[in-house]
Amino acid sequence: MPRDWKTFWPFTHWRLMISRPVLLEFVSAFSGCVVYRNTHL
Repeated sequence: MPRDWKTFWPFTHWRLMISRPVLLEFVSAFSGCVVYRNTHL
């Protein structure tokens, strides 16, 4: 356990809360880029 876990925990909780929609958005954007490259090259 890190020494500053009391300040680290809210940041971790916030990251866990936003990680799911951000990951979904990143995956959809990445797959869109791949599809765009495959169809336009």
